Amino acid sequence: MATEGWQPNVAVARDRLTPLGVEVRFAPGPELPATDRSADTVLNRHGRLNPAEVARVLHPGGNLLTQQVGSDDCREINEALGAPEPYDTTWTAETASAQPAAAGLTVLEVREEWPAFTFHDVGALVHQLRAVPWQIPDFTVAGYEEPLRRVDARIRATGEFRVRAHRFVIRARVA
Repeated sequence: MATEGWQPNVAVARDRLTPLGVEVRFAPGPELPATDRSADTVLNRHGRLNPAEVARVLHPGGNLLTQQVGSDDCREINEALGAPEPYDTTWTAETASAQPAAAGLTVLEVREEWPAFTFHDVGALVHQLRAVPWQIPDFTVAGYEEPLRRVDARIRATGEFRVRAHRFVIRARVA
């Protein structure tokens, strides 16, 4: 079984996973639609994670592997466009890894990175902001026309607009 918490991704997940025999369920909340001690592994990518729920559904010895988006994610976009910060400024590997530990899981590994994310034209930036509406919730081209023009001039002068993604991975196990 797999769960997806963002409705636009449910159909995509079903198209990809159903042929492999995996049932996909929409699960927008923090509860996992699984019975106690019914899973060997919980994989989580970017979604909300409820460590107490993970501890509930994992067998003893079961594993959690999660990749999360940190609070510094693409902050340079918001700075360049004069938009408010998009995220809780305290979501880091350190703060996130304390949660599984508090839920009784043993944290085995934590890695945090800020990989480059490069835009080579302003249209790609606009596409990104439309595809990821939580980066700048009130984004419209008209509303951000002047700062977009400045970013466009920067790209034309240097060939790119580089920002940093913020990702971290936590690997934990039920004792």
